Amino acid sequence: MSQEEPNEEPSSLSIRIADLWAMAQMQWHIVALTAGVFVTLALLYTLFATREYRSTSVLHLSTVAGREMDVEGALDLDTLNRANRQMFVLTQLEILRSRPMREEIIRQYNDAGFDDLTPENGGIERLSGLLTATPRAGSELLDLSITYTDPERAAALANVAAKVFVQENLEARISAEAGGVPWLTEQIATQKAAVDAAAGAFMTYKAEHQLADIGEDTSTIQAQLSALNLAHGDVAKERVVIESSLRAHESLWAKGQWSELAFDLPTPAIQTLQNELATKRVAYSSLSERYGPNMPESAFARAAVDSAEVKLQAEVRRSLDAERAKLEVLRMREASLVEAIGKKNLELLSRQSLRTEYDMLSGELERSKKAFDDLNRKLLETTLAAQTQRNNMRIVDQARPNRNPVTPDPLFNAFAGLVIGLVAGVSLAVLREQVDDSITSPLDVTTWLRVPYLGMIPKISSVTDETELALYTFQHPTSSAAEAIRAIRTLIELLPKQGQIKRLMVTSALSSEGKTSTIVRLGVAFANLGRRVVMVDGDLRRPRIHKIFQIDREPGLTSLLEGGAIDEVVQPTGVPNLFFIPAGAPADHSAEPLAAGNLDRLLEELDQLYDLVLIDTPPAALLSDAAILSKRVDGVVMLVREATASRQVVRDALRSLNKVGANILGVVINAVDPQRRRGGKYYSYYYGYNYRYNRYYSDATPENPAAK
Repeated sequence: MSQEEPNEEPSSLSIRIADLWAMAQMQWHIVALTAGVFVTLALLYTLFATREYRSTSVLHLSTVAGREMDVEGALDLDTLNRANRQMFVLTQLEILRSRPMREEIIRQYNDAGFDDLTPENGGIERLSGLLTATPRAGSELLDLSITYTDPERAAALANVAAKVFVQENLEARISAEAGGVPWLTEQIATQKAAVDAAAGAFMTYKAEHQLADIGEDTSTIQAQLSALNLAHGDVAKERVVIESSLRAHESLWAKGQWSELAFDLPTPAIQTLQNELATKRVAYSSLSERYGPNMPESAFARAAVDSAEVKLQAEVRRSLDAERAKLEVLRMREASLVEAIGKKNLELLSRQSLRTEYDMLSGELERSKKAFDDLNRKLLETTLAAQTQRNNMRIVDQARPNRNPVTPDPLFNAFAGLVIGLVAGVSLAVLREQVDDSITSPLDVTTWLRVPYLGMIPKISSVTDETELALYTFQHPTSSAAEAIRAIRTLIELLPKQGQIKRLMVTSALSSEGKTSTIVRLGVAFANLGRRVVMVDGDLRRPRIHKIFQIDREPGLTSLLEGGAIDEVVQPTGVPNLFFIPAGAPADHSAEPLAAGNLDRLLEELDQLYDLVLIDTPPAALLSDAAILSKRVDGVVMLVREATASRQVVRDALRSLNKVGANILGVVINAVDPQRRRGGKYYSYYYGYNYRYNRYYSDATPENPAAK
């Protein structure tokens, strides 16, 4: 079973709520006394404290009321306030708490015949602490309260404060509206001069450049330029077509193909000549077939054909020359249009440059006129708004004297005293537990040692004899001590993940904490279950088991470690199934025999002969014997005598065992005094804690006879 390292220094943060409750139970008298003192102080304060009375005026702080008529264009503060309701209310509250407001409240309060608060006696400063203003959630209402030692004067002061607040609010609204009139009048005069200057500059510019209507002039130039561009486009298109046609015609002429060229130049003259040539060629062909090509008739017809061809060729040349002349005309016209377009563009740019300056001067004049008109309209609206302004604040309910004091509050003060007293009492209880460094409770084990708590063994004050004390649970099986031992036995058997324990070691941090008596009592408890149990006295320096049973210490453990026979050393105890092995001969260096290899062999033989081997050891914080033996057992039980060893010493002992890999099952608190300094409650806590702890494991395996 792995344990949390006990050498970790615990802190107060590791204390759980259940631990605090346990401390409060154990220190109940300190907690109760502290709580009683604080409650008494609270009640005494309530009894002798000065009574204060509170009177409240209720105001309606609206964001709707503001003017009797709507003024278009004026800044609507009420709409702005509705959108920022929280900021609006907080602003009004700060105005109410301001010093000028308090001075006016004190002045009117004194005028009403009250002289308990004056500027001379610090009334203005005192009013700051007496006055409270709280907005009601989900409404536009505001509670204006005065808390004072006189109920009549509290009501009077609350009513004066409400009245002053309402008056000052209306005056502020009217002043805010009317405050802009002088400024607006001054701005209107300045803007009038600006309008006159802009008008003069505009008229001078028009006269200098003869600009009667610059907009119309510019439009005319733009229209003319558009017409020129259209004409230029048409001419350029026609020129391109004629250039292309002329190139093709000149190519045919250069090749001598004038007849084909005639077909591309279908002028009326050419068509007439083509028809005439065709007719004559038909006549020549007919005569040549009839008479032969050499006959006079044929020759005459041939001469007519040649004459027609000459005429047609001459006409084709004239048409080609006419086409060249037309192309030249188009080129000249196109150049003329380009020149005209350039001039119009220059004229338009010049006019547009004038237009830019013209528009700037015209715009400046229009802006000056508009600003002048806006200022005049604003002056009219502001004057009207100031005359029609209404208050957005009114008194809903006047303050009345309240005869029931609001402070001091007996119930609240008593409750506060009780809470503070309980907190202080628990703190004192925790402090006392931390100051007491000894192990006195299960809480000390789980909180400070960080190991499981196995149980407690009550102190038996009526018995002083060592033998009788060790065998007390055997002789008194129904005693509380016997019940406690059986509970510890049950818990050891049922610890989770342990399995069956064959070897069990009991040790303590210091001497005289009752290890030997506890070993014997545990042996009796396990033997009562019918198990064969042998107790081994591993304390070779100060053995005690042989004294309890009143026999010699030799032969004993040292003899067995040297090779002696077990049956010659094991002694009966008088308790059925319970045996023990004395320590044997004294040894100056007890750790050496225990560290020898024979110890492992001996323990293995004992495992074969007995169901459980219980080993007693010297104190773990003083000697190394316990650490040597702890490596050879299944579990280690640390015994702590109540209010004897300090937590640090026990932690050191547990740390030394953990370092060698010991399986620490937990801690048992021995010799618990039920009446020790904390009364019966302390024992009840011990018993109840142990009972709940045991019941948890007993319920886990109810069929186990060890739980009985």
